[in-house]
Amino acid sequence: MQGVAAVVLLLLIALYSVDQFLARLEQREVGAEGRRLYAVGQKLLTQNRIPGAIDAFARAHALERSNRSYAIALASSQMAGRQIEASRNTLTEILQRDSNYAPANLLMARTMVQDQRYREADSYYHRAIYGTWPENQSQERLKTRLEVADMLAAHGGSYELLSEALLLQNTSGNDPAILKHVAALLLQAGSPGRAALVYRSLLRVAPSDRDAYAGLARAEILDGNYGAAHLALVKAFTHSPNDAELRREMDLAGRLLSLDPTPRHLSSAEKLRRSDEILTLARQEILGCLGSQTASPVLAQELDDAGKLLAEKLRGAATNERAEMRLSQAERLWRARPPLCVPAASQDDPIALLLKKIGQ
Repeated sequence: MQGVAAVVLLLLIALYSVDQFLARLEQREVGAEGRRLYAVGQKLLTQNRIPGAIDAFARAHALERSNRSYAIALASSQMAGRQIEASRNTLTEILQRDSNYAPANLLMARTMVQDQRYREADSYYHRAIYGTWPENQSQERLKTRLEVADMLAAHGGSYELLSEALLLQNTSGNDPAILKHVAALLLQAGSPGRAALVYRSLLRVAPSDRDAYAGLARAEILDGNYGAAHLALVKAFTHSPNDAELRREMDLAGRLLSLDPTPRHLSSAEKLRRSDEILTLARQEILGCLGSQTASPVLAQELDDAGKLLAEKLRGAATNERAEMRLSQAERLWRARPPLCVPAASQDDPIALLLKKIGQ
C-alpha cells in the first residue's frame, strides 16, 4: 500500500513539474510574442503607419495586460491616430491599477487638451508631475512642467501661468534655455519685472546673448522703463547690428521715450506738450478706427470733450494740472473705445503702452 502511495506521489510530482514547465514555456512564448509585436509597433510608428502600429500594440497589450509599456505605447499610438476615446479607455485601465503612474497621467492630460478640457488637463498634468516615473524622474517632471506651462500660456489665465512659471524657474537648475522660456512665460503672464530679472541673470552668464538683450528690452518696455529698454537694445545692436526686429524695437523704445510724460525731470511745458500729443494721437487713432461707423453716445461725448480740450487756447504758464487734465481725458477716451478699436498688437502700440503705464 505504501508503495502504491509513493508511486502516486511521484506521478503527482511529475505531473506538477510538467505542468509548471509547460506554463513557463507558454509564458516565455507569450513574452517573446509580446516583445516581437511591440518592436513591430515601434517600427511602424517610425514609418508613420499608425493603424498598423495600433494593431501591433493592441495585440501585445492583449497578451500581457499587466505590461505598462505596451499599454502606454497603445495609448500613444491611439492618440496619434486621433482615436482619443480609445486612448482614454486604455489609460483609464492603467490608472485604475496605479493612479500615480506618471506617464499615463501625462498622456491623459494630452487627451484632455485635444478635447479642449483644459482644467481637467491641468489636474492630470500635476498628477504626472508629482506621480511615479519609471526612470529619469527629475528630468521628466521638468519636461512636464514645461508642457503644462505652455498649455496655460495658450489656454489658461494669467494667475495660473504666473504660478507655474515661478515653479518652473525654481526647478530649472539654472539651465539657460529653460530660463529664457520662463522669462517669456513671465512676460505673457503680465509680470515683466520678474522677466527682466531673469533676463539680467542670463546676461551675467552670457553677456553677448542677443535674445536675452531683446527679451530684456521687451520686458522693460512692458514695465514702462523705456530708458532701460533703449539701453538694452543699444547693447543688443553691438552683437547684431543688422537685425530688423531689433531696429523695430529700438524705434518703439525711442518713440515711447519721446512721448512719456511721467519722468520727474520734465518741465511743466514739456509735460504739457507730451500730454497734448498723447491725447491727439489717441483721438486720431480711435477716429481712424471708427471710419464711417457711428460712435456710441459715451464715446461720442469723450471725443467731443477731447476735441474741445485740444482746441483750447492756453493762457498763462503751462502747469502740471493742465497736463494731467489732458492725460485723464486720454485715459477716459481710451477706455470708451469699442472692441473693434482695441488693437490686436497693443504691445506694439505706443499709445496703448503709455496709457497703460499712466493708468497704473
